[in-house]
Order: sequence, then C-alpha cells, then structure tokens
Amino acid sequence: MTKSLMADIDTLREEYIGAHVVLMILQTTQEFLANLAEEEEKAELQRQGEALNAAAGEVAHDPTIRQGTAVTKELFAEWSKKHFLEKERREKEYEKAHHKASASALTGRQLWDNTLRSAEWDLFDAGEKDNNEGEDVDYSLAQDELDEDCYNLED
Repeated sequence: MTKSLMADIDTLREEYIGAHVVLMILQTTQEFLANLAEEEEKAELQRQGEALNAAAGEVAHDPTIRQGTAVTKELFAEWSKKHFLEKERREKEYEKAHHKASASALTGRQLWDNTLRSAEWDLFDAGEKDNNEGEDVDYSLAQDELDEDCYNLED
C-alpha cells in the first residue's frame, strides 16, 4: 500500500516541478490515508459479519426441538383415532366415578322432601290439641287495642 502511495507521489513530483507540488503531495497523502482507514473499517465490519454468520450457523442443541417422524395424512388419521378413543375412555371413567359420587349425595330439595315425609306430624298436632282444644281466637279484642286514630294515613 505504501508502495502505491510512493508511486503516486513520484509521478506528481515528476509532472509538477514547483512550490505547489508540496500541497498536491499533501492532498494525495491525505486522500490515501482516508481511503486506507475506510477500507480497514469495511474489512473489520466484514470480519464481524462473517463471525456472526458463523455463530448463527452453529446452532446450539435446543432440548425443546425434537426431530421425529414426518406427519402424513395417514399417520395423523391413525393418531387422531387413537387419541379420540383414549379421550372417550377417560371421559367414561370420569363420568362413572363422578356419577357414583353424585348418586349417593342428595340434593337440598331431596333432603327437604325426605325430612317432610319422615317428620312425626302427630307430635306437632298433639301439642296444639292439648293447649287450644275447642278454643277459638277472638280477633275483636285485638282490634280494640289497635287505635287507628293515632295514625294519620291521609298525609
């Protein structure tokens, strides 16, 4: 690289003999150094890109990725049939177990109805007959005690 710079400087010196040759040599040297820095930067970026591509090409083994049999229509149909049979079997087992538990447990309404049916109503009737046998309630006495005049209902 420096040889090409020296060759450019020699041709300039031979073509232009004089005071302004120094300025042209300086300008040529600056352009050369700027181009050299730019090329080195591009080369560094190229090396970094190649390193990244190489690292991306070397994929680490991912345990979540599995290589298996390719899925075809026939294999999927076979799997689907097995899957749905297994699912139906599990649902039947669940229903069987769940039904046994729910059959033995009564609902609230069933418990209430059974309580009403099994209650000894004679005990309730016997208590009323002993206390109020043949007596009627006189509601007129209760109405006398109620003074409706104290309540102004028109307002």
